[in-house]
Formats: sequence, C-alpha cells, structure tokens
Amino acid sequence: MPSQFLDYVTGLLGEDPIRLVVPGPWTAPKFQDVHDYSTKLCRENRTDIPFGIYEGESLTIYPTGRVECWDGDTDSFRGEGTLIVNIAHHIKEHIKVVVLGCIAGTGTGVLIDYDQRVWLYNPPNAVDQFIPGTSKKQASVAMKSGDFMHKDTVWRFVETYPESALEFDPESDSESSDDDGIA
Repeated sequence: MPSQFLDYVTGLLGEDPIRLVVPGPWTAPKFQDVHDYSTKLCRENRTDIPFGIYEGESLTIYPTGRVECWDGDTDSFRGEGTLIVNIAHHIKEHIKVVVLGCIAGTGTGVLIDYDQRVWLYNPPNAVDQFIPGTSKKQASVAMKSGDFMHKDTVWRFVETYPESALEFDPESDSESSDDDGIA
C-alpha cells in the first residue's frame, strides 16, 4: 500500500501516521542502483530513511525518486541529469547525478553521483520550502562516498555551491522542464 494512502487511512481512523523507517545506519546506493533501490524500498513499505540531524532538526529522506515542482508536470524533477556547479570564477564542473528523492516535508532534492556522494539540491520551482539555511539553486554535498548516516548523526555540508543548475537527460526516464531543461 502506498505510504500516502496508508497515512490517509490511519488519519480516517484517528491514528497517527505509521512511519516505516529503514533501520540502522544508512549509506547511499550506487548510482546505477538508485532506481532499483527506491523501487525495493517502496515494495517493502520502507518509505523513510533517517538522515541525521541538521541545524537541530531531524531529517528524513523520502526515496520517491522525484521532487514535487510547480511546472505543470508532476514528474519533471526525476531521473538522471547533469548537476552544474560553479567551482571558481568561469570554471564549472559537470557532475552526473540521479534523483533518489527529497528531504521529507521539503522541496530539497536528494541526488546521488557516480562517486556515491549524496548531494542536496534546491530546485528553483519546488513546491515546498527548502531545508533551513539553504537557498534556491543551492547544491551541497551532504555525504561523501563511504560515509554512513545514523538517525542521531549531527552533520553539516561538506561543500556548498550557491548558484547551480540541474539539466535532466532526455534519454533518462525523466522529462525536461519548460525552461530549456534547467530545473
């Protein structure tokens, strides 16, 4: 049963939502395994991944493979793409990423790159607000390859790039947005 429907049914019964959490420490799946990983979690009704504590708030990854955006297409921010970050004046780095999902209750996307780093990206047209202290189009590395996250891990960004862009690949299972493929 999809988690949103489960929340609806428990709400009708006057009960608190059932939180089905991935237990223990979490590490990012490999880039090529993200879709299968998300599908497996969905089938097992494990929809919440504890993502430590950031600025005093407990965060959870919702591994739906997408971020809800205002653009007339409910699946425009999903699939594979290229994250473009400004690393120095007139120097940009292009990083192949795939969308794992979002930070629950926010418009902050969770991306995985080929090096198995976890990126957080704030799409400019996200429906929800971003995690505290971040801004529109900001991309940040939250976990390096091989790192583990526990529900009580207090963390901060490893790297932050304030003006970034994400271009989705037309061949991936996503659709590009209305503004030249940049989300």
